[in-house]
Amino acid sequence: ALNRIAMLSYEKNIDSTFSYTKQAREIANRLQYPQGKADALNNLGIFYDIKGDVQLALRYYNEAYNSYIAIHDSSNIVQALMNIGEVYQEIGKDEKAIAFYRNALNFGRHLTRDSIMSLVIFNFLVKYPAEFPKDSVSWYFNKARDIAERHHDHRLLLVLDQITADNAFAAGNTQQGIALLKQTIDKAIASHLYYLSLDLIIDAADH
Repeated sequence: ALNRIAMLSYEKNIDSTFSYTKQAREIANRLQYPQGKADALNNLGIFYDIKGDVQLALRYYNEAYNSYIAIHDSSNIVQALMNIGEVYQEIGKDEKAIAFYRNALNFGRHLTRDSIMSLVIFNFLVKYPAEFPKDSVSWYFNKARDIAERHHDHRLLLVLDQITADNAFAAGNTQQGIALLKQTIDKAIASHLYYLSLDLIIDAADH
């Protein structure tokens, strides 16, 4: 539960993520609870990723990945692969990033609990659209939305709305794009998704 709270806290207060994760890790170590240890390592990766410490982010994401492999946690293996790919994308190592994203996408095809796949598809599609055949982009986008709606993933639905707005800009529909982004920003702030809100506001400012 502490690990889950830590994961949910990063949008509002990343220092709370660290505090809850520290508590969770201490309990998991004391109880020798592998799932708790693995989730805490992943949360530490998130903390250092957002703080901009690439080396520590990669260290903890890799440790989490190995821990999830050891306990056969397929959904979180996919998440860890995606997280590592994100870090490599952030530092411009595109070849490595694409390899990790592709591994996450391929590994996740057979998941029975597929909620993470919506996020994998989104991140890969937005950051490396050229890796997808043009005639499959709409299919993947709709698949990501279907998964997000089925699992009531409010945050990801807002991110998909951001893509719709960006597509409007790309098609030359500037006013429509601005209106969609403003709506999405308002929804994100109302939901206290501050980290996402910043990204949306930067997107609006760029346009």
